[in-house]
This record gives sequence, C-alpha cells and structure tokens, in this order.
Amino acid sequence: MHEQREHLLEELRKAEQALTLLKELEPHLTESKGKELEGHVRALKQLAQSLPEGHIVRLEIESALEPSNVATVSRARSALEGEISSLQGALRYGAT
Repeated sequence: MHEQREHLLEELRKAEQALTLLKELEPHLTESKGKELEGHVRALKQLAQSLPEGHIVRLEIESALEPSNVATVSRARSALEGEISSLQGALRYGAT
C-alpha cells in the first residue's frame, strides 16, 4: 500500500509540474516566440520523455506541443487539472 501511495504521489508531482509549465507557456503563445518560449517547450518535452509511452500526462503534454497554440495548450491544461484532481482524490481516499 505504501508503494502504491508513493507511485500516486510521483504521478501527482509530475502532473503538477506539467500543469505549471503549461500555465507559464500559455501567455507566451500570444506574444513573440522568443528564448523564454523555447525553454518552456524544452522543459515540457523533457518531462514528457520521463514518463512511459501512453501515460496520460505525457499524452497531454505532447498534444499541447503539436502544434503549439493557445487552444491546444488550454485543452491540455484543463485535462491535466482534471487528472490532478483525480490523483488527489485517489490519495485522499486511498483508492486507485
């Protein structure tokens, strides 16, 4: 049970990290795409690569980055907010 909780906590940490990066990326998509945007995209790609193929957080990051526009990033951000809520509920109630 402890191992399962640790796994959920790690999933939650990565989902929250992805959400933070997407929130930081969103405003830059309506502005000029400079060095700061490249850093956010690179950080998101690295985070996605740290997750297994088919993982929900990885899929949302990848969908947000191709093509990078406000609509796809917003959808991915909303989906990650839902995933975070689900993970928090699972941790709170001890379910998976």
